[in-house]
Amino acid sequence: MLGEEKLQNILLIEDNEGDFFLFEEYLNEKIPNTKIKHVKRFQELKNLNASFDFVFLDLSLPDKSGIELLEAVLQLFTKTPVIVLSGYEEEFIKEKALSIGAANYLFKDQLNSEVLFEVISQSNR
Repeated sequence: MLGEEKLQNILLIEDNEGDFFLFEEYLNEKIPNTKIKHVKRFQELKNLNASFDFVFLDLSLPDKSGIELLEAVLQLFTKTPVIVLSGYEEEFIKEKALSIGAANYLFKDQLNSEVLFEVISQSNR
């Protein structure tokens, strides 16, 4: 199993506690050897002194949002795959996010343990 091979160190940038809880549950179902750092605002990223294997990003935060938020996060994590989590199924935003450097774009309504496992497995290859 992927989680047993290596500890996955993940940053989740998400302001919704319910979405965080679901993300954590889904992740632990398939990749139990995971450490998740959770931040709720873009400003909190400036205080982080850790490296991550993956960054999962909600595009709607209280202090920054949309493509502007993604661009700022991509500048902070230049060597880390940034995977967008969105509650809105807007294809043009997905295309823009992927074109500027997002590693993947996931719709929250379609998120489950299988999807997370597949995304992380693909990015580890």
